[in-house]
Amino acid sequence: MWSPPTSLCINNLDHLYKLHRRAGPERAVKLLCQTGQKQTQNYICKMEAFFGNWKLVSSENFEEYMRAKGFVEEEVEVGNIVTPVTSIYQDGEKVVIKLKTSISSSENSFVLGEEFDDNMISKPTRSVVNLEGGKLVQTWKWDDKTSILTREIQDGKMILTLSYDDTVAVRTYEKISEAD
Repeated sequence: MWSPPTSLCINNLDHLYKLHRRAGPERAVKLLCQTGQKQTQNYICKMEAFFGNWKLVSSENFEEYMRAKGFVEEEVEVGNIVTPVTSIYQDGEKVVIKLKTSISSSENSFVLGEEFDDNMISKPTRSVVNLEGGKLVQTWKWDDKTSILTREIQDGKMILTLSYDDTVAVRTYEKISEAD
């Protein structure tokens, strides 16, 4: 899978950030996509689809996924009843993912393709996120275990597929105008 060189991404993402501040996010992406190199255009335009605020609207098999990962029953119950809002945006060269629920919030800031300390769950976790074929693929690693989270846009919704061992959960998010 092609991945743009880091310097190319940083330069274009910095350019996008500057355009965003002057022209607004939609105009900035259109301008960059009209003027950039073809592979970088595709990279930036695919990332732009994820930017915004996303509210959970449905969840399948999430309890089983949490149990398989070793969460205690109280965490499973809470995780299954809260309705998170996920915000994804660009901040300079980094991508930021914020998760907010009625009881907690967390945030990760990272450069695509570079490993980072992930603080979305209560366990010490290392993550790396890559853009693969228009999907954001995140690999979580902790205690010699691995879980894969894949975010993709389908029919204007963000589909999050979480897999660990043989357990797969699917969570569907709809875009909203603002995070509460």
